[in-house]
Amino acid sequence: MLFSGKEVILLVIGTLLAFASFKTDDPIIFFPCIGLSWAAFVFICVSHPGSLLLRVLIAIAISCVFVFVGFRTYKQPQLIGLKMVIALTGINEEKDLTASADGATIGLFNDSPSVLKDVHKILRFPTLKSAEVLDKYKSRASISGGGKPGSDYMAIEIPELRPKEHVDLDVVFAENQKVTSIDSWASQYGYAKDDVQVQQGFLGKERRVEPQK
Repeated sequence: MLFSGKEVILLVIGTLLAFASFKTDDPIIFFPCIGLSWAAFVFICVSHPGSLLLRVLIAIAISCVFVFVGFRTYKQPQLIGLKMVIALTGINEEKDLTASADGATIGLFNDSPSVLKDVHKILRFPTLKSAEVLDKYKSRASISGGGKPGSDYMAIEIPELRPKEHVDLDVVFAENQKVTSIDSWASQYGYAKDDVQVQQGFLGKERRVEPQK
């Protein structure tokens, strides 16, 4: 049965939103676009005349596809052998066991005997002022999303990382960040506490964590 004018409009809007979601790595844009697109397609299934069973099955199939796309996009696989160290920079101790950091240097390195292919890593941060791959590593990696003034993440693409090779990046925060505990800072942005390294004696109790060779 043919689509009505309203259904055609919803079909076009849903398709455009779906394409828009596939073109961004920013979750603030991705999830609203993919969610509205899913809602438009499901509404068409519900409102369109015809067999109720067929419409329900199509709506379920559409929902499964959208869930798979969202999971595939933002459930990052744990790459065996990929190690990361984040060094907070510009650490200045202040009063009341509080310190401030103005940015971070990030190191990603292959600690396995195998070549890592098509590495895609999304890193979360406080609001950024800038982010860049250091010049000597630009042939190995690129920032494919985020990393711009006002963003709070960056997506890193590494086509190939050979054993013992590494990539270094720098980020600068838009504002100095108050840090009272490395554990809580790491947890807030989704990192393991051993991923973050700080100055010796920071807050009187933290210890610098060095990547193992």
